[in-house]
This record gives sequence, C-alpha cells and structure tokens, in this order.
Amino acid sequence: MPIAFGGFGYGIAFGVLAADIGLSWLEAVLMSALIFAGASQLVALQMWTNPPAAIALALATAVVNARHLLYGAAIHPWFRRLRWFQSYPSLFFMADGTWALTLEALRNNRGNGAFLLGAGLLTYIEWVVSTGVGHALGKAVGAPQALGLDFMLAAFMSALMVALWRGRADVAPAAAAIIVAYITHSFAGAQWHIIAGGVAGALVGAWRHVD
Repeated sequence: MPIAFGGFGYGIAFGVLAADIGLSWLEAVLMSALIFAGASQLVALQMWTNPPAAIALALATAVVNARHLLYGAAIHPWFRRLRWFQSYPSLFFMADGTWALTLEALRNNRGNGAFLLGAGLLTYIEWVVSTGVGHALGKAVGAPQALGLDFMLAAFMSALMVALWRGRADVAPAAAAIIVAYITHSFAGAQWHIIAGGVAGALVGAWRHVD
C-alpha cells in the first residue's frame, strides 16, 4: 500500500512538472496513457525543448527504459510457465512499482503471473488519473522545485529499495550498483548511469548466487 500511495504522489508530481514546462492537460494525460513509464517520462520533461528534440528524447527514454530488461529477467522464472499471449500483454503494465509488488508476491508464493496484470491495471489507472490531477493543480502549486517535486523520482526509487531489501545478502549488489552508477554519471552524464548501475548490481547478485 505505501508503494501504491507513493505512485499516486509520483503521478501528481509528473502532472505538475508537465504543466510547468507548458504541456497541455490533454498532452500530459495522453503521454501517461500511451507511454506509461514514469521515470522516462520525467527524464523527457527534464530534456524538453520547444520544439522537442525527438531523436534525443527517444534515445534518452530508451536508455532509461532498458532497466526493464533487468526487471523482466528477475521475474522470468515465474513467467516462463505462461503462454506468450498471457505474459506479453501483462508486461505492458510492468512499471517500477508493479514490478516490485509482483516480485515480492512471487518470492513469498503469494501470486502468479496474473499478479502483474492485476497490479498493473490498477497502477495504470492511478497513474493516468494522478497525472491529470497534478496538471490541474499545476498553476496553484507554482514552482514545483520549491516543493521538492523534482525529487519525487529519487524518493520513490528509495522506497522501492527499502520494500525489497532482504538484509545482508543485498549489501554487495547495492554497493556495486551505487558505486558504478556514481562513476558512470561522473564521466558519461545522466541516463547511462541507471543502466550501468543496474547491470553491475545484477552481475554481483548473480555471482553471489552462483557462489
């Protein structure tokens, strides 16, 4: 439930930020409804120009969304028992929060492949609605940075990490991800550090598991 409420606040923050850069209410809502990728949508807002640099935006969002390759690999053991027409439509709804909830349920034998679809449908509706609400509130909020709304992405991801934390076994992968992400961000700039850190953490986790 905390993740669900956090997702609603995350959507409101996106709506406010979208209004701040000049997107119309309909443009912001359609962006959330058609793309449904919170982190990459926020990255797109940070890079937004008028007119938009379409190629740069597409490349940046592709890099950020590449983390879904790692998400998919984590839940693959449970999804490989499903038929393609059962698993692939569900994966459209795999966002950061729904993936975390699904992984926790599957680890604890409290769900199956359909869990992602159910959680995703609810989160999808929540995300689109909260985007519209946030945009409508945008003028009343004023400068979103003054309220720290531009920090919402980092806060939401931190909440996911706490929810999925398993103790000492996660220290080494988390440390590897943080160090590699920091170094990559220092030398390669934004976006790429997300993938580099995720891959580093995944490799250390896999090495420890095999070992």
